[in-house]
Amino acid sequence: MSIILNKAIADWRQTDIEKLIKDKIAEGQSIEYKEKMYERNDESIREMLRDITAFANAYGGYLIIGIKEDDEDQGIPTEILGVENAEEERDRISSLCLSSIDPRIPGFEIQIVPSGKQNPIIILHIPRSLRMPHMVTFKGLFQFWKRHDRQKSKMSTDELKDGFSKVYSLSEDIKSFILSRENILIQEAGGSPFYVIGAAPILIKDEIINIYDNNLRELLKNLLPNERKEGWILDFKGRDVLPTLEGLKIDIKDFRRIDLYRNGYLEFRSNNFFNGKDQLLMNEYAVVEYLISFFKKIKIISEYIGYFDSYIIFISFYNIMKIGLKRYININGCRFEDSFDLYLKRNLVIGPNEIDIKTEPNKIAQFFADRIWNAFGRERAPFFNKGKFDLNKLDEE
Repeated sequence: MSIILNKAIADWRQTDIEKLIKDKIAEGQSIEYKEKMYERNDESIREMLRDITAFANAYGGYLIIGIKEDDEDQGIPTEILGVENAEEERDRISSLCLSSIDPRIPGFEIQIVPSGKQNPIIILHIPRSLRMPHMVTFKGLFQFWKRHDRQKSKMSTDELKDGFSKVYSLSEDIKSFILSRENILIQEAGGSPFYVIGAAPILIKDEIINIYDNNLRELLKNLLPNERKEGWILDFKGRDVLPTLEGLKIDIKDFRRIDLYRNGYLEFRSNNFFNGKDQLLMNEYAVVEYLISFFKKIKIISEYIGYFDSYIIFISFYNIMKIGLKRYININGCRFEDSFDLYLKRNLVIGPNEIDIKTEPNKIAQFFADRIWNAFGRERAPFFNKGKFDLNKLDEE
């Protein structure tokens, strides 16, 4: 399979499409070409929805519209034709998928890519779904379809049972994995406070990491672009990346550690999230910036390895009974420390929550940061302004 198919479709360019043709990447389980856009009659719409759900109910894949195939019916792309009124057609596809597929397919994307000709092409990325099987519901159709190599067919009763069973199994695998990690982390923390952020891919049993990839090791340890160097970030520059039974780790003893498992699980933990040496008050800058840095790190790693499905995220603070979070008041635009709120349970665990990793990292960080502040009886976390990190945005209300 071409390495192009391990790129986010937002990054696809004309040269990528040309390479599919040059390399003769034929249709198969994970890719299909369409010469023309689906027509607007009911049967063509049903066909489109069948094609899309068939990918989601199997292993996911790419549907590329505006590409001519060979005359020998081998599914080999030969020429870029493009799609007229591509933006309008993109919106039509999106609207039909939202209204006529149940449940909705998480992570489903549509991208318009210039072709070098008059008309661009349309690419649909349909990820393997944790919520399968997906049903076509257009005008009372109510059908389930599944892709088999280049073909699709109605799902049999046994396939439907197997689909529901696999979803349940995947869900149980993830729950079991996260519970196991939490138990181990609690034991390793002992009585010390620890801040942990974990991200598990939904296909938790697949091995997707090459621990001997030097580029990946550099991504794991180095500062990422546009990060605040003096901030609370996942920067392990100059530290050794060491192999473990599970994958890779960088460990600064009694300070912080990051692990990347062979199955793609990323975990960061630190006991450095307090105001100086005072372990009675959490440092709100550390709490928020570690989140942002973590989600930037997992995004760039997932893009590098070509993983674009969902992650299951959990955030944990262990041994924080009676540890406080400062409260501030704003007087004439100036921020003053007012008091602090204590957490009155031993551990604070948020999640697991399924997150589309293609979401902007700041927005994911804000989602979890708000819940941390909620746990202390507060409305929302500071430092976010219209979905972006803003060090000067101090208000919580």
